[in-house]
Amino acid sequence: MPLNEAQLAFAAWQAEEEKARQQAVVTARRYHDGLQDTFMTERMKEFLNVADQYEFNLNVCRLVVDVIAERLICLGPTTDERTDGGGAPVREWAEAVWEAVSGDILQESVHEGTPRDGEFFVMVDWDAAAGQVRFVPHERYTDATVGGDNFGCKAHYPDGNIDMPMLYASKRWVEDLGNGKTRQRLNLYYAERVEKYEVLLGGQLAAVSDEGDTAWPLPWVDGAGQPLGIPVVHFANTPDLRPEAWDVIPPQKAINKTLIDTVATADSTAFQILVALGWIPTADGQPLRPDGSNALRMAPGMVLGTTKSKNDVDFKAIAGGDVRPLIELMISLIGWVAVVSSTPAARLSFTRQVAAEGTLKEQNEGLFAKVRKRQKRINAGWVTCFEVARRLANVFGQAGLDEVVRFDMVWEPVQSRDTQDERDEWRAKRELGVPQEQIWAEMGYSLAEIEKMRQSDEHQARLALMQVGLGSSEG
Repeated sequence: MPLNEAQLAFAAWQAEEEKARQQAVVTARRYHDGLQDTFMTERMKEFLNVADQYEFNLNVCRLVVDVIAERLICLGPTTDERTDGGGAPVREWAEAVWEAVSGDILQESVHEGTPRDGEFFVMVDWDAAAGQVRFVPHERYTDATVGGDNFGCKAHYPDGNIDMPMLYASKRWVEDLGNGKTRQRLNLYYAERVEKYEVLLGGQLAAVSDEGDTAWPLPWVDGAGQPLGIPVVHFANTPDLRPEAWDVIPPQKAINKTLIDTVATADSTAFQILVALGWIPTADGQPLRPDGSNALRMAPGMVLGTTKSKNDVDFKAIAGGDVRPLIELMISLIGWVAVVSSTPAARLSFTRQVAAEGTLKEQNEGLFAKVRKRQKRINAGWVTCFEVARRLANVFGQAGLDEVVRFDMVWEPVQSRDTQDERDEWRAKRELGVPQEQIWAEMGYSLAEIEKMRQSDEHQARLALMQVGLGSSEG
């Protein structure tokens, strides 16, 4: 059935919107990596000993992302299981998975890639050979036509609303066929099926089946025909998938321009300029050649001389200019970066002045609030990873895990606090009946350490005394 004009217009709008989104991701990555157009003259390239316009910048975009990522430290998964001395099989399984997928290392890619690009992905798969699930990180897809690498995933939602359940996820990549041949691949991951395609010229799609596939589309269901769920998990930085340093790119350009102007000014006017009147100094004492090849270049300790009389010539020095106004401008621009990104000025400043404790605390409040927001969305992504992983373990590994048990992630505190304040808070929580294991987690003990303490003779003896005390009170 042919598309009408309204449908064609809508499809064209979607294509342009997707292209703009990919361009934004590519730009955010380039600025994060320091690949920033600075457009220097050949003289500046020579003076700074750089090969191109990308090598010289004062990169603050990476710092804006790093201050977020360095506070997103996940200690691992936990569950809402009630142990009551009977163990917690789902939690123990989740802890084993976190260790098997090297979660402490894997999270670095996720927690940096999500704020850098505005979104990130983890594909949850079943490794039949190893008999366990695996988490594979993926970046957001960007096409080569906009400067991307033709690799990555994309999440598809109703009306583009990421707070709605995902419809499906797509992955595109370049498949190596050997002998120098390649082809563009596209997989669509639905809750109950996987569709595999080759992308032909003009964007046309042709169905593809890989070795071992028994049908097309490939069913993604359990033995009872129930969907296994979308195996591509979407990590979002903000509701509009905004790269963390997006608002910093304009002042970043101004900072680079001001830095180059400062160096150029220092190169051309900030040093003493020597002027010869009545004669032209040359390297060989001969008249200046038309191509200027024997022109004299000044160096420290040089002695200049001429055979002309002192009445015929003169030699003067012009004092260098002051570059401090340019430096002050650059410091001001860096200050605006702190304002638009909620990054503490102390992390961006290179002055010798140290802010007072109260000032530092006030500067950090905006950052802490922002990190907590990012943590909530990323926490939801990790929880989904373990929900999908548990489903696959039950279906393909016959793990027999209770799918009603809820997951959560344990995080390092976003804000470092005074030790005495923490002790007072932990003591108050214990008096209010907060489980000891939760307090141990907040104190920074790993899940393995908590389990070891929980199984210790001393802890078991305390539990026994509590039970005796409860029995006495009831009697």
